[in-house]
Amino acid sequence: MKIGFAIIGTGTIADVHAKAILKNKDAKLIAVRSESKERAEEFAKKYGIKAYTDYEELLKDKDIQAVDIVTKNNTHAELGIKAANAKKHVLVEKPIDISLTKAEKLVEECKKNNVKLSVISQKRFDKAILLAKKIIDKKEFGNIEHVTVKMMWHRTKEYYESSGGWRSKQNTSGGGVLMIQAIHYINLLGYLFGDAESVKSELMYKYKMEVEDTAHATINFKNNIMAEIDATVTSPKTMPDRIEIKCVKGNILLYSFNGMHILRVYSRNFLRSTINQIQNMIHLLYIKKGSIGNQINDFINSIKDNREPSVTGDDGLKTLKIVLALYKSAKLKKEVKV
Repeated sequence: MKIGFAIIGTGTIADVHAKAILKNKDAKLIAVRSESKERAEEFAKKYGIKAYTDYEELLKDKDIQAVDIVTKNNTHAELGIKAANAKKHVLVEKPIDISLTKAEKLVEECKKNNVKLSVISQKRFDKAILLAKKIIDKKEFGNIEHVTVKMMWHRTKEYYESSGGWRSKQNTSGGGVLMIQAIHYINLLGYLFGDAESVKSELMYKYKMEVEDTAHATINFKNNIMAEIDATVTSPKTMPDRIEIKCVKGNILLYSFNGMHILRVYSRNFLRSTINQIQNMIHLLYIKKGSIGNQINDFINSIKDNREPSVTGDDGLKTLKIVLALYKSAKLKKEVKV
């Protein structure tokens, strides 16, 4: 039997999610819900599905087994908790929420009701990231000495103020570049290096909004790895994202460019089992990036196979704790524990 999905929210990203669900042979798009009757009916007509404005009524629909929440950041946990209590599986866009208390309650309720919970972090499905994870876990380059992340994006102030301006307001978005954009890389760092111990950050407000547009952050992990993040949305042009992992015996560099990840490896002794190139001092791999579709497929398979999704609610919770600690650090102007 196909797994019936409802999309909660009708913003731009909702179309991406809808198309990904429709491509999966084991899923069926059943319904959409929006607070706006007009937007719900327009979206429903586009995909030939049911339109709801009443969330409680949608959750009573027996054709729906899972909800895909793509609403404002501050509504994620509340909507997810109601779905979990209605025995629906929950997929939610990042962040898991902006409130730690609500996010913890969402994780708790999903576990109590025995439903799956996953938080969108599609970069976790990049094959280059998965390969880097294997190299790190096998310690093929020895101990990690330092990690840097560079994220230089172009997003206008108008982007933040569009759709009612919810991204530009602290109480609805929870923050700017750290909470909305760089959170992808914060999640990746946790995946690659484990639990964070402490953080320190500085924030800048070039666009003169409630939320930051530029951040410099340092994350200290419990295994003594330190990662630095420079993130901005004020770049005149979006540049390729860059992750550099400096190890004792070599470096791993990942570039994100034009829908591809470029993995560059520098090493004197790179194991054949990993790349099958032992003589090259420099090796390049051009690898297709992960997508929301990859994660939705994984989520569907986790329901079918009764296993945990590759990105869990606990993963989303850990990422939120780091982001909130970074905001606390910037406010207090000192290093703080996570």
